[in-house]
Amino acid sequence: MVEQQQWEKDEVDSGEDLKNLLYRYFQYWPWFLLGVILSVSGAYLYLRYSTEVYSTQAKIKVLDESNDGGLDLSGLSGSSSLFNLSKVNLENEIQIVKSRRLLERVAQALDLNTAYYSNAAIKSSLYYNPDMPVQVSWITNDSTSQSSSPLIEFHSLGENSFSLKEEKLGSLKGTYGDTLQFGGYAFSINKRTTSRLNGELSKDDTFLFKYVSAESAIQSLSNSMGVEPIGDKSHVLSLSIQGSNVQKNEAVLNELIKQFNQDGIEDKRLVSKRTQEFVEERLKFLVQELDTVEEGMVTYKNEKDLIDVQANATQLFGKEAEAEKKRFEVQTQLAVTKDFQQFLENQNSYELLPANIGISDASVNQLTGEYNQLILERDRLLISATAENPAILNLNQELNRLQANINASVKAYMQSLQITLNSLQRQEGYSSGKLGGFPQIEKEVRSITRQREIKERLYLFLLQKREEAALSYAVTAPTVKVVDFAYTSMIPISPKRQIVMLASLIIG
Repeated sequence: MVEQQQWEKDEVDSGEDLKNLLYRYFQYWPWFLLGVILSVSGAYLYLRYSTEVYSTQAKIKVLDESNDGGLDLSGLSGSSSLFNLSKVNLENEIQIVKSRRLLERVAQALDLNTAYYSNAAIKSSLYYNPDMPVQVSWITNDSTSQSSSPLIEFHSLGENSFSLKEEKLGSLKGTYGDTLQFGGYAFSINKRTTSRLNGELSKDDTFLFKYVSAESAIQSLSNSMGVEPIGDKSHVLSLSIQGSNVQKNEAVLNELIKQFNQDGIEDKRLVSKRTQEFVEERLKFLVQELDTVEEGMVTYKNEKDLIDVQANATQLFGKEAEAEKKRFEVQTQLAVTKDFQQFLENQNSYELLPANIGISDASVNQLTGEYNQLILERDRLLISATAENPAILNLNQELNRLQANINASVKAYMQSLQITLNSLQRQEGYSSGKLGGFPQIEKEVRSITRQREIKERLYLFLLQKREEAALSYAVTAPTVKVVDFAYTSMIPISPKRQIVMLASLIIG
């Protein structure tokens, strides 16, 4: 009972102390109010004149060429798909998207070496280049291309003239289309025929512009951009960029997607182009050989006064047609394989090999595909790495091993073809022995006809392969599918208005 009375007394004393404390500070309420007003006003001014930053997103799916990539030409003499690339490695694709090479292409395509700003005393806004009524074209040299210029004030003076001003460089009057020298920078200013924002340029229009070096433009894009995969098992990449101008953000991401897709297409075309070059070289030699055989046939017919040789040959040697057909196929394979072996012996180090040229050996085709894939990967790494990079050295070792395996497979396949050819020739020799009563002149015709048919078959075969390679080069499938083109949330990510106002209220 005593303890309860003591507790109630302490509660009463605490309430009295709190009430006295509130009464003590309540007399300073005007100062509290003034502090809140000043703090909130400062926050309002900060939000009013600070630059709003927006985040723009885009999504792309990197297509898996191992399943549906390449051009399937199986309708042409049973050939398989010309390309057989491995599954998607998103880490490699991310590095390519963020590479300086692609960002430089984006900067050039969007003319990001010129930046335009509104001419405001406190808060200048960044313009999107196509919105401007004029276009500045810079003439760079070694001394100016590596450094950005200061902000230059543009002021329209009428239909054909304008003035330029910069605090340290002074002022200059100019005419549209003329080449100007201002502070060591050479450029010309031309009116745009159309602009999406400002319409026609009128007198007293003013804005700021500056030259942005290629290095600065690339670095700015790299710093403001992010690329991340969507999940561990997905082939979708999320691209993002942050900036104050929504139209510029979206244009940059859409152009980057375009350049990334084009870069992948160019890589796939390299193999087709190399195959075309190889086939073209062989066709030149075959044309000469065909001409020689044809001339030999004409000369022999004239000397022996032969008529209707083809009909006689068909009648006399029809029984050997099946054996000859098989021998032609083997000889064609042997000729193509010998050409490929000669190419391997004469090629420079780490070059693409011709693919799908008609060799029927699966081991040779598979090893050639793996070799070309590693060559493409090595070329990509060399863009941002030196030849002494450990990854490059590892690839070199793997390429050397693959090249040795290709040589061994080609030799083994040629030996197998030679054994088969010898067997077929023995079969034909047996049949030919039964034709010993035929005149010697027919045997000569038969020999010349065989040579011509072999050359003709090989010639037609290579013509077909050339068309296949040309089709693959012209109808290369895209490497990415756009899931979402660039889009921007209209809520800025900086400054965060609610947080700033709440903080100012608490501080006040």
